[in-house]
Amino acid sequence: MTDTIAHENHAPMGTLSKGGNDGLRAVLDDVRVFSYQLDAAAIEELYHGGRATAPSPRDKDRRASPDEVLTWAGGGEAVEHDVYLGTDETAVANADTSSPEYQGRQTGTSFDPDLTVGETYFWRVDELLSGRGTLAGDVWRFSTVDPLEADLVGLLPFDLTTLDYAGLLAGGSPYGEPASVAGPIDGAIDFDGAGQWLSLPQAGDVEPPWSASLWVKRRPSPGPEARLFDSGRASLRLEQWYDQKKVGLTEYGVADEIFDYEAPIDTWVHLVFVGTASETRLYVDGALRDTIARSIPLPRARFGSTNGDLRATVDDIAMWDRELTLDEIAAIHAAGLDGRSFVCARGLPREVRALRLEPDTPGSAIARLAWNAVTGAESYAIHRGLEADLSDLACLLSGIEATSITDDGAVPPTGSSFFYAAAAVTCRGSSTLGRASDGTERPTAPACP
Repeated sequence: MTDTIAHENHAPMGTLSKGGNDGLRAVLDDVRVFSYQLDAAAIEELYHGGRATAPSPRDKDRRASPDEVLTWAGGGEAVEHDVYLGTDETAVANADTSSPEYQGRQTGTSFDPDLTVGETYFWRVDELLSGRGTLAGDVWRFSTVDPLEADLVGLLPFDLTTLDYAGLLAGGSPYGEPASVAGPIDGAIDFDGAGQWLSLPQAGDVEPPWSASLWVKRRPSPGPEARLFDSGRASLRLEQWYDQKKVGLTEYGVADEIFDYEAPIDTWVHLVFVGTASETRLYVDGALRDTIARSIPLPRARFGSTNGDLRATVDDIAMWDRELTLDEIAAIHAAGLDGRSFVCARGLPREVRALRLEPDTPGSAIARLAWNAVTGAESYAIHRGLEADLSDLACLLSGIEATSITDDGAVPPTGSSFFYAAAAVTCRGSSTLGRASDGTERPTAPACP
């Protein structure tokens, strides 16, 4: 069912009352508002508790962990649940208990699957109603990414703007116009000590365990300290108070502590802070440098400080609500040394538009294809097939950095035609192929090597 507003965990919403003799006094549950007229079958379904709802990972989630446990809210009269999972949407939609997509019957509302990184999965839960047969569920989908990406609670790559365009800290604002400059991983942000900082108003402090990673190139601070992550409760500092110049942490009103490390001047270094319930650790360039026996939250009200004492260039700030392993820290550092981020901070590109086809030269069998550039695309792929509905597309060329190519000169069989489609590609994946003239969505582009 769609277009609903539902209290998805099915817990009582509480007693609503206006007061007085004419007020409503009732306990309500599972209130739903529909934008269309329900038929008899839909009303019957609601009466018997409805289909499985509230999937986790949420439907169309693109950042699920491969360690994810699938959960859902069962229908009100469901006594058991049949789970289907696979990588083919049609196969999952049509599967029954004899299909390879069938994962078994569950008495609870969770299932722990064996997932791999970089895959898109489709899943469905059918509700077995007491004495009333089976109610087929909707097909949901999610895509898995490396746990380093899936577990992020903040990411500021600074490749396009000073704000977090990955959507993990939406609402942040720069103050004092810090400059966008080149960094070790594409773009970076530069603070010159003149009241420049980032406000992160929608991001509260993270209680232990937590981790925070950044690349930083320090210049001497004009003041007595240089704050990195800061809030009203705590602070992580590039230069600790007062003129100590070493990396440190502060628990306001309690203590100022220093790590046995001073960042070099005008040299990029990779810092990772890890906070646990008993200590805070500092890793430098992939290796443990020092530990302080003090636990603080990860401060996230702002980066830098209003006093303008931070003079440094910063790149690829990332935050997690868990403790990173030494191997993960080393991998982040190694990727940065190679000029790469540990995570793809780009979304899926939009579809390619205005694909044009013409002979390379008059009378030539070689076709020339051209298309409009897609913002943010890292490359393009061309697919070709013999069916007008594009159902038999195969990858022809990939890794194309220009917006035009010539094909291989192949000629279709007599009485047939070649049909071409173009897809934009980023590190996140390929774009869709758009919609046909009748408005139906075209098939997914096939994978290219």
